[in-house]
Amino acid sequence: MKSGEAIIPIQKRRAVERGRKISNATVSLMLSFVVTAAAQSDRINQERRILGRAPVVTKPALFNTAQTDAIKNR
Repeated sequence: MKSGEAIIPIQKRRAVERGRKISNATVSLMLSFVVTAAAQSDRINQERRILGRAPVVTKPALFNTAQTDAIKNR
C-alpha cells in the first residue's frame, strides 16, 4: 500500500463529518425559526377559535381549590 492511499479515505471521512455538522446547524437554525414564529402567532384552540392572552403565572397554585377557581374566572 502506498502512503497516499491511506490519506484519501481519511479526507473523505472528514469531509462527510464536516457536511454533517453543517447540515445539523442548518436544521437547528430552521427549527428555531419555526418555533419562534409559532410562539408569536395567535393562540387557536382545536375548534379554530382565537383565544385570548394566556394568564401570567407569578406563583404556584394547587389544583381543585378556591384559589384556582379565582384564576380561571378572571
